[in-house]
Amino acid sequence: MKKALILICLIGLAGGAVLAADYYATKADYRAGIMTPGAPAPKAGTDDCTSPTGVGATLPYNDTGDTSAATSNVDSVPISCNGFYTTVPGPDHIYMFTVGTGNNLTLTTSTSDNDYDISTYAVSTCGDGNTCVGGSDSCFAVNTLGNPCGTDATEAFSLSGVAAGTYYFYVDSFYSPGNPDGRDSGPYTVDITGTLPVQLIEFEIK
Repeated sequence: MKKALILICLIGLAGGAVLAADYYATKADYRAGIMTPGAPAPKAGTDDCTSPTGVGATLPYNDTGDTSAATSNVDSVPISCNGFYTTVPGPDHIYMFTVGTGNNLTLTTSTSDNDYDISTYAVSTCGDGNTCVGGSDSCFAVNTLGNPCGTDATEAFSLSGVAAGTYYFYVDSFYSPGNPDGRDSGPYTVDITGTLPVQLIEFEIK
């Protein structure tokens, strides 16, 4: 009888432990060149279109997150999207919501970070900035001279009467990753209010 020989090889570091890629835990660490071993802890919002964070069918919706360890899923939007800038190469987080007819939403995002400059918008096709249906990029970083947003930089825009369907809300920035002033990423709070009526798919009387 023949015997099968199974050989399992584990290649690792530090005495056999397999380590994930190092990462910068905070922007302060990034500036100081200090990296934390292993994968970063999960954060609110999703970094790609595979499984965006669902807002749910009930408003108001509130959430917090941090884009510091994220990547960019959308790099550009039409000028009509936010009225100010077409480039949004910063790290982004994605939220998904579904609306029916008669919808009326206000999407507000704020940060207490003195550097992070947020740009927010909503698209009908995840990953495609050209499908933008609304957005905001009116505030510069808190420490920018003449900042119109007060103590905390806040971005807000409204969606009303958009076609029933699923949309994707982005927390982004028009600053590129690794911006030396730290304006490309940071902590944020999302607040979505209003109504997103359930769409009637089928009605039958028996």
